[in-house]
Amino acid sequence: MTSKILFDLQSKVRSLLGRVSTLEAGGGGGGVTDHGALTGLGDDDHTQYHTDARGDARYSLTTHSHSNASTTVAGFMSATDKTKLDALSASAVVYFKATNSSTTSLTANTAKKLTINSEVYDSDGCYDPTTNYRFTPTTAGYYFINGRAFNSTNSLAYFIAYLYFNGSKVSAGTLNPGTTTVGSISTVQTILYFNGSTDYVELWAQASANSTVGIDTSAVVFEGFLVRGV
Repeated sequence: MTSKILFDLQSKVRSLLGRVSTLEAGGGGGGVTDHGALTGLGDDDHTQYHTDARGDARYSLTTHSHSNASTTVAGFMSATDKTKLDALSASAVVYFKATNSSTTSLTANTAKKLTINSEVYDSDGCYDPTTNYRFTPTTAGYYFINGRAFNSTNSLAYFIAYLYFNGSKVSAGTLNPGTTTVGSISTVQTILYFNGSTDYVELWAQASANSTVGIDTSAVVFEGFLVRGV
């Protein structure tokens, strides 16, 4: 049995050696020995592989461009629109609210700026509660401004609140008489455009008799917020 196995192995070895000799002599497979002699090298036999033409069709060229977006067509944002968006996002939360912690004395028939000296909140630090009691926003745009004042003097004096813009009266509030036991409240509201640098607004009041704007955090309020930035 062992002799037969050895014989078979020897036969196979001789056969392999014969084939190697044939290949070394240049016979056999009919191929080429020079790579340049191969044919079909330019054939696109594998469509999943990259070619310049296939890549150009699939991906954007380095020289491509995009149009700016419009309300009806998608596209890139223009520099002008980006500036507007930055201004909007940065200014969308501008607001303030203040009240008083001290009274303001009014002389009959004479308007006077109220001492609104206690901040409730001030998003951008634009309200001055210590010196001028005014709101000077640093973001340009249109603001809603609301003011409310309380005549705590028990008299029948008429009482009215005003908004002063850059030192001039621009809006008058409700004109209310007091009673023998309770003073009166006047409310004033408006929308103003601020240039974002020098424009300011203040809360004033006037009474038909000597009066006092009392301390009341619910009845004496000066507040506002940005409606739309520009």
